[in-house]
Amino acid sequence: MPSLSLAKKTIAAAALIAPLSMSMVSCSSNGDDAAEATSSTTTSASTSTSTSTETSTSTTSSTTTTGSEETSTPEETSTPEPAPAQDKEAAAAVAAAAANLPSPKPAAPVQGGRPATPEEARAIEDLTRRVAWAPTLKGYLGGILDNTCNSVLQANGGREAYDLNQIPDVPMEVIPELQGRKAEVQSVTDIMVEGNTASATVTANSGDQVETGTMRFMKEDGVWKLCD
Repeated sequence: MPSLSLAKKTIAAAALIAPLSMSMVSCSSNGDDAAEATSSTTTSASTSTSTSTETSTSTTSSTTTTGSEETSTPEETSTPEPAPAQDKEAAAAVAAAAANLPSPKPAAPVQGGRPATPEEARAIEDLTRRVAWAPTLKGYLGGILDNTCNSVLQANGGREAYDLNQIPDVPMEVIPELQGRKAEVQSVTDIMVEGNTASATVTANSGDQVETGTMRFMKEDGVWKLCD
C-alpha cells in the first residue's frame, strides 16, 4: 500500500527518475521544433513557387502546384510520437525505481505520549486517508510532497529536488505495479501525541492485501504531516 514507507521510497524514486522525464520532454520539444522548422521551410518554398508561377504559363503552374503537393507528404509522415506513450514509460520507471529502493525501517510508536484529542485524531486520520491514493501519478506525488515533514524531504534531496512539471500526469491505474491495487485506509487507531510528534496504528488494503503498521507524524506550522 502507499504507506509512509512507500511514500518515502516514491519521492526518492521521483528524484532519480526526474532526469529521464526531463530527457523525454526535451526530445519531444526537439521533435516539435524540427516539425515547425520543416513546416516553415515548406511554407516558404510554396510561397516562392506561387509567386514564380504567376508569371509563367498555366501548364507550368499546374506542374509546380503538383510538386508542391508532393513535397508536403514527408511532413505528414515525420510527426513525433504522441506524448502519452512517453508519459506511461516515465510513470512505469518511477514505480519500478520505487519498488527497487530499500524499505525504510519500521516506525515505532511515540513513548510517554497522551491520547490524541478529537481534533488531533480527526486531522491525523484525514491526513492518512488523503495521501493513500490519488487519481494520477502527479497528483499522488504532489500530495506526498505537500504532506511530508521537512526532515524526510531534506533526507531525499529537499523539496526543491522535485519538479512536478517533469512528472507525467497519467492515471495511477496505467502503471503496471499499481493496477488493481488502489490503496484505501480502513482504520486509524491508537493515536498518541507527544509534543509536536504523534503516532498511529494504520490498517489499509491494497488490492487483496491488508497491512497494519505504525505511522509517525510531526506538526509543522500548525499542520500534521507524515514523518519518521
